[in-house]
Amino acid sequence: MGQEKTLEGMMKRALRFPVIYRMYANRWGQALCLAAYYNYYGPQHYYTLISQGWAGWGDKDTFPIALRAMRENFHMVPHQLRTLFVNGTTSGIGMLQGDPTNNDVYMPMFLHSNMIKWSIRNFLCLGCSSDQDDPVPMSFLEKPDSPINPHLKQHSRIFKLDEMHYMGIDPEPLIWKAMEHTACRSVWKDDGLCLRTRAHMTQTFGHQFGPPGVMAGFLGYGDRVCIKEQ
Repeated sequence: MGQEKTLEGMMKRALRFPVIYRMYANRWGQALCLAAYYNYYGPQHYYTLISQGWAGWGDKDTFPIALRAMRENFHMVPHQLRTLFVNGTTSGIGMLQGDPTNNDVYMPMFLHSNMIKWSIRNFLCLGCSSDQDDPVPMSFLEKPDSPINPHLKQHSRIFKLDEMHYMGIDPEPLIWKAMEHTACRSVWKDDGLCLRTRAHMTQTFGHQFGPPGVMAGFLGYGDRVCIKEQ
């Protein structure tokens, strides 16, 4: 990839975050070492030097800068990210990065939940902040000032739908299925969290929970739960 001729051109490339890197040490070893050096001294020096006060202060732009310094070719996704918002608000909740294999049309590939992290304890735990063994901040269900507190209490969708329907995606039910597995059937399972998670999924998406069928037990999936959708 040719070098940008102006600072503005470089910054336009730098601002296409979030970023996914695929770099192999046997090919880009020197550039990776240089990026590691930039990151080691990043908070004190290089992050501000590279970003020049623009958005995206952090480690992501050290990699293309290191590749340029080592005169290595690389490819950048040509599409700007799309911001996702909390339903009914102007609060951002995540960013959608486009498919790097499609240069002509924006196609969503990766959802970066950078503003609100989807953790079952952070969402629906009650009293976890007083856990002496593993204390965490108050959950969004307990914090009235959280932008998603009303959605959790009223059992409504968190993502703003109209931003995703035109792209033909709806990731929220799938995310909640992963949350249900964590709350109910993982090593971190908790009865209270499980009940609250399933109640939210039932009232928000119409999911119904039942025991696995005979065939699931025969195949060794007896610990799984059948999730029926409306």
